[in-house]
Amino acid sequence: MAIVTGKGSISYLTKMPEGFLSGYLRPSGHLAVLDAISFPVTIINHQYTYEWVNSCYSSAHGKKPLDIIGKTVPEVWGWEFFNKYIKRDLNRCLQGQEVHQEDWIDFSAL
Repeated sequence: MAIVTGKGSISYLTKMPEGFLSGYLRPSGHLAVLDAISFPVTIINHQYTYEWVNSCYSSAHGKKPLDIIGKTVPEVWGWEFFNKYIKRDLNRCLQGQEVHQEDWIDFSAL
């Protein structure tokens, strides 16, 4: 799993241990704290599927979290954007590397 956070144009990706989400997906869990912060945070698995997104991330896409969770990154971003801008760094992260990246992305909902 990868956890992806970002603010403005900066992304930070780090690999999370398998089973990270068990115990964290309850309202009083640690992910509730991540949902309250004002920058986008997501958790993506090895199949490029969103396992969790915070409200800031989903709002930037003009959706609710449950509209994104369970979908793949290419389904949310489109295959062309995924292959050109996201896949390489996400793969590096999922292989255990810590990735810091700077890009400017215009979210249609903002």
